[in-house]
Amino acid sequence: MNCNIIATALLSTTALVGYAQQSVTSIRDLENKASTLRAGDELVLTDGTYQNINLILSTSGTATNPIIIRAENTGQVFIEGNIKVELNGNHIVFKGFVFQNGKTAKEGDHTIKITGDYNTVSDCSFLNLGDPSRTKTSFDIYIYHANYNKIYYNEFIGKQSVGNNITINPGSYNEISRNRFSRPILGANSGSAIRLSATYNLVEYNYFFESDGEGEIITVKDDYNLLRYNTFRRSKGGLSLRHGDHCVVYGNYFFGESVPKTKGISIWGEHHFIVNNYFEDLKPVKTTNKYTGGKLQGAAVSFNCGSGPNAIRPTVPFFPVAHDVTFAYNTIITNSEMILDFTEDYLGGSTQKQYTPYNLSIRNNIFFERSDKKQIPFRNLSEASNVPDVTGLVFKDNFSFGNKNLGINTPATGLDTATSVAMQLDATLGIYTPIANPLLENNVNEPVNLPQIHTFAKQATIVRRDVLGKLKDTDHVGAVAFNPQSSRKIPEMTLLTTGPRSNTAVFPTNPIQANKVKHALYPNPASGSVYFRAKPNLVKAINAYKMQTLIASISFKYQNSAYELDISTLASGTYILEIQFPNKTITKNLIVR
Repeated sequence: MNCNIIATALLSTTALVGYAQQSVTSIRDLENKASTLRAGDELVLTDGTYQNINLILSTSGTATNPIIIRAENTGQVFIEGNIKVELNGNHIVFKGFVFQNGKTAKEGDHTIKITGDYNTVSDCSFLNLGDPSRTKTSFDIYIYHANYNKIYYNEFIGKQSVGNNITINPGSYNEISRNRFSRPILGANSGSAIRLSATYNLVEYNYFFESDGEGEIITVKDDYNLLRYNTFRRSKGGLSLRHGDHCVVYGNYFFGESVPKTKGISIWGEHHFIVNNYFEDLKPVKTTNKYTGGKLQGAAVSFNCGSGPNAIRPTVPFFPVAHDVTFAYNTIITNSEMILDFTEDYLGGSTQKQYTPYNLSIRNNIFFERSDKKQIPFRNLSEASNVPDVTGLVFKDNFSFGNKNLGINTPATGLDTATSVAMQLDATLGIYTPIANPLLENNVNEPVNLPQIHTFAKQATIVRRDVLGKLKDTDHVGAVAFNPQSSRKIPEMTLLTTGPRSNTAVFPTNPIQANKVKHALYPNPASGSVYFRAKPNLVKAINAYKMQTLIASISFKYQNSAYELDISTLASGTYILEIQFPNKTITKNLIVR
């Protein structure tokens, strides 16, 4: 099933005419009338704040005439207290609501549970939900034995209790697109933003900002899933291919900004294709391990060790060793610890994690260190003397720039450090790209094939396009082609391109003291003026946006270790501030009182 066809059908629902539209002014009326809805009906809840909802919808619409339940205005219907919504029918569109400061009436229930097919949840906010004292998992959205559903343009902020924001278990051909996620540290498992215990699903164009629930921000636990064009920024964790095989991780961005515990990708299982990803300034956590001399380092990308069958899953390895994996055309910039690690989780012994990765193809990648002083270790055998070597490793046509002392014991070949090729920061794109060099291009003569593993992968093809979608003239290394010379904006997701499409949608950051946070904006909400923490003489311009529309250019001055912004001309509401530096642009959410 073509994912574009699904998206087109779902996006077109709002343009259909001829609905039997009804407006309701209370939750009770909404619940009562929902059971009477038929294909083509639309039920609208008027703006306001409401308490407690128990909405069970079992009737179905059709592909051309779905049932629509929506807020009168996106972001203006607030539902608090006990919250439970079930979409058990097919072809239902549910959109525009804000669920805040509430919880499910029953422990273990979920805010929205979907058991039907071809349903859409969009433009909703899930803010500070859950009861921290509860121990049973409760998901914001739970897709259960359901297919062809679409979760798009939502925001998931500040979840308080155990449970992932979105879980699919099981279901196929579902799409999670253009959502944004942020949550504080949970301190336990089941704190992921997304969990896929399902096959043939698509996760794309999502934005994870300080999404710190647990170390697995996205955890994939089944086969044939596609994860592309997602952005991870300042998030304490990474993308985990935990169980399952044959997944594609393509064109994602990992910006750590040197925040501790930020990571890239952890890999278990087989036949994954990890291609065209960009990693910058990650700072993985250090771990200790008696089998590796107590000095095992964290890594941007980990090819994990595995265990054999056990009593819990007697026919499947509980920790499936990484093998037959392709890691190609990726760019890694200034990682604070290891870049690649083949020894993570090695425990030795006869029952747990004694198998090391094998048959890995690591090719056509760029490793760039901005400092001449730092080493870039891949695997230091002096710290892992008891760990078996990786067998069947193809390490070829990889390049390292900016550092000649790599500290590599294995692999001993396949890394070019002699070819002098400079990297440049593209001010428009905000990422590092290599400057063209004939020596570099001529060294890459065996392109990597990306096979058709499932319908979302479109077609079997050689990797001909870079992470920007630009056609490569030759088979270059790294995620970005040489001298892209393109006005196309990097498909990095930001506050401007994700979350509810509304002037009033709120994206609060975690409550960390402003004087401890680089680039903090405080106080927030504010009126009259607001402060932005950054070094002097760096900020070039600040613009305020609503709905991607420029509202005003903000004047500012620097004093007392921060920039003071004059927001006296802004009307009350929610804005996104675009703050321009010489070589990058960042965004901050601001609420004006």
